[in-house]
Amino acid sequence: MVICPTQSASLVVRRRRRLLSPKRTIRLLATVVLLAGCGDAGPATYDVSGQVTWNGQPVERGSIQFSSPEDKQPPISAKIIAGNYELACPAGPRRVEIRGLRSTGVVDPAMGVEGVEEYIPAAFNSKSELSADVKADGSNRFDFHLPAR
Repeated sequence: MVICPTQSASLVVRRRRRLLSPKRTIRLLATVVLLAGCGDAGPATYDVSGQVTWNGQPVERGSIQFSSPEDKQPPISAKIIAGNYELACPAGPRRVEIRGLRSTGVVDPAMGVEGVEEYIPAAFNSKSELSADVKADGSNRFDFHLPAR
């Protein structure tokens, strides 16, 4: 079989089209994404849970954050619901910040939603000295009973 130069060029173009077809492009992108996710998954994490009370009552709605004291790792946060929280955190000492939210009872006319206020003082969040030492083995239950100040 003899192929003339114009036929040869059209075969090359067809082959290139097959290499860059939409299906092949999608497969290639999917492979790249999957391989990118196969790297270091970061430090191992451990289940942490507990209860948060304010002035003897469960914090109904809020958040809790466990931060590395040296800021070597990003903080780990969780919602507090009916006084309880659960999260997964790397082992080691952690600085703990707690925020509680409650309804103000006033509806914001511009937004059409009821307002909320943060009622736990800065001594337990932005200026917190609360801490927890998350262990790789054993129980990681940390209850925080905050007194009204």
